[in-house]
Amino acid sequence: MLLRVFALVLMLFINTVTAAESISRNACDGVDCVSPVVVLDSATKVEGENSLKIVAVAPCRVTVGRFSGTDFDNFTLKTTAKIKAELETGVVVLETLVKSKGGFYFSRAMDQQIGPKTQWQKVFTRFFFKEKERPDEIFVNLIIEGNGTVWVDDINIEKEKLPTMSEK
Repeated sequence: MLLRVFALVLMLFINTVTAAESISRNACDGVDCVSPVVVLDSATKVEGENSLKIVAVAPCRVTVGRFSGTDFDNFTLKTTAKIKAELETGVVVLETLVKSKGGFYFSRAMDQQIGPKTQWQKVFTRFFFKEKERPDEIFVNLIIEGNGTVWVDDINIEKEKLPTMSEK
């Protein structure tokens, strides 16, 4: 008898719980539900056959290059890219993100921000590796602090030897 009463109370409780109210639904029937959208653009480029065209409707970080680490022992890593922007608001910043020994470290070209309406401009970051510092992975990112369209082309990573104490 006690079990039947408990089952009845449990059924009443379950039936009185209201369903969650949906506040937004996206069927994702096209790429317009994704931000940012990244496509190849053969019409707007600096070199080669294409550039990457990024359309962002909100601030975001886009990885435009990913490389396995190599021996950068006592070297400077210089990342360059050519960027063009047609933003409604905000700026674009080039970032080099390095994964090393389980941690993430970054270098950003904050002094070379790309403004809302900018033609092709070459920007760079530098990352210094001391002796026995070796990256596991290197990511080249664009930080888009606004909304609109950004193009990136001619991404290059260079390795420059740091001077030794005897060379200074």
